[in-house]
Amino acid sequence: SAVHVAIESDAAGALRELLAGGADGFRKNKRGDTPLMVAARRDDLDAVNALLATRADGTSVQAALLEAAQREPGRILPVLLAAGVDANAADADKVPALILAARAGNEAGVAALLGAGAKVDARDTRGRSALWYAAASGHAEMIGILVRARANVSIADDEDTTPLIAAAARGHAVVVERLLAAGAKTSNVTKSGDSGLLGAAAAGHAKVVAVLLRDRSTLDKSNEFGDTPLIAASRNGHVDVCALLLRAGANTRLRNKDRSSASDVAEWRGFAAIAKLVGGR
Repeated sequence: SAVHVAIESDAAGALRELLAGGADGFRKNKRGDTPLMVAARRDDLDAVNALLATRADGTSVQAALLEAAQREPGRILPVLLAAGVDANAADADKVPALILAARAGNEAGVAALLGAGAKVDARDTRGRSALWYAAASGHAEMIGILVRARANVSIADDEDTTPLIAAAARGHAVVVERLLAAGAKTSNVTKSGDSGLLGAAAAGHAKVVAVLLRDRSTLDKSNEFGDTPLIAASRNGHVDVCALLLRAGANTRLRNKDRSSASDVAEWRGFAAIAKLVGGR
């Protein structure tokens, strides 16, 4: 429509004239987007205010909010929240606005939604919360915002993967530190039995392994395949991680369900130095 074109062309004067002349400010285009959604996506504050002044319907404002939640710097979101849209609105896939903002790394959006009453521990269809996504993406500052809002730091998804496990497996050492400081437990494991330490060891994230080894309760804990952190690190050739685990007292004699030790899997993968390092204890 002409209204869409005016917004996409940054023609503020033309937009005002169209709206003053009675143009439909909430008619969808062929992609199903209302002008308010387009304005929110473009972070066009003037256009958003002009459209809201024409008494936008709740559905249009909610759709725009979901767009704005995924955009930085977040100028539009507070305006839409002030217009009365529900901070707990969700998209067609039942993903709450707070999670959309967290997935997008939109710290200002997360803070604005929480301030407007968004449920901090709301989850998507995979059982993941905003904190889970912030942890998995390494957004350390966002972790602080969510923790101050009393987010559950140990809430797990449908695979029993906690934010700590997700962050550890991806190498986000600072996030792991903050989650531990907020009370996250290292003893939690996924449905397949992987602890945060095992996930970090398997991926070769030495800094995360060093942090998690302050609590050695999962040092020799195996997953459903019988793999311990040392076996996983040895198989994948992570000599620095193996050295950390050995210094912490990892048991080199343990074997997985294939009856393989850390030395065995390292040798089979061609990591002779690691096989020697972890063998014989």
